[in-house]
Amino acid sequence: MSNTIFLLLMLAAFGHAIWNGIARRIPERDTFFTLILMTAVILYFPLALWLAQTHPIPSQAWPWIGASTLFELFYFATLAKAYQSSSFLTAYPLARGSAPVFATVLSLALTGESVSLTGLVGIGLVSLGILWISQPSFSLTNRFTSLRNPGTLWALLTGACTASYSVADSVGAKLMSPILFKYIVFIGIVLGKLLYDKGTRVAGSYFQLVKAYPKSTFTGGMLIFGVNAIIVFALQTTPVAYVSATRETSIVFAMLIGRIWLHESLGWVKVLAIASIVVGILTIKVSA
Repeated sequence: MSNTIFLLLMLAAFGHAIWNGIARRIPERDTFFTLILMTAVILYFPLALWLAQTHPIPSQAWPWIGASTLFELFYFATLAKAYQSSSFLTAYPLARGSAPVFATVLSLALTGESVSLTGLVGIGLVSLGILWISQPSFSLTNRFTSLRNPGTLWALLTGACTASYSVADSVGAKLMSPILFKYIVFIGIVLGKLLYDKGTRVAGSYFQLVKAYPKSTFTGGMLIFGVNAIIVFALQTTPVAYVSATRETSIVFAMLIGRIWLHESLGWVKVLAIASIVVGILTIKVSA
């Protein structure tokens, strides 16, 4: 992995933690997800239009566009559920930290790639952190409590969706302009989210949310696509295992945001669990 790609992924990780921190503060967060997705489509339309005129869209890219869109829709649905039923410092690290584990499983199942001993150690460290992230202590009696917590389960599903759309993105990014690929995916996500919001009658009007949170809407829209654009750009030249591991450094930024900005508690058990996840992710990166 080049230094440029690594720095871009670190920037994407920081941006991802920021927009998630913004969303966590909005009560109508599922509607807000739809709003910032629509904002992103509007803000980046000129760039997408230029790319569409200069970069062809091959027919073999459409199945991967569809797959990425589907898993992204599931991602936003499960992420909203996770934030509704658990704290930011519990849901976000679980969702991001579990993604490399699921990515490894998908890689084994779909490509037959082998996992080195170092990689298994990394997976074990991530799994250990996931097991303890929601625990008040290291008590053996309560160690499985987090797995019975609905918020934890939703966060793990979010991680699985992240791994799934990352695999689809890695293929699509090699077939066409990676940024145009993701923009088309975003259009599909917006359409799907609008249908979902209408069917579930989520509370809150988009226009009311814009008036209530204009800066958050603009910032969220800029970041949510900007982060994804960086990721798919990196996937064009960098293996998905490298990208998946490096992007999860957002967990560290999320920990700081949750503590400083959202004023959420950060006990020593949670700190050690997050540290285990981060070390595990870096170990997976080294082994990739």
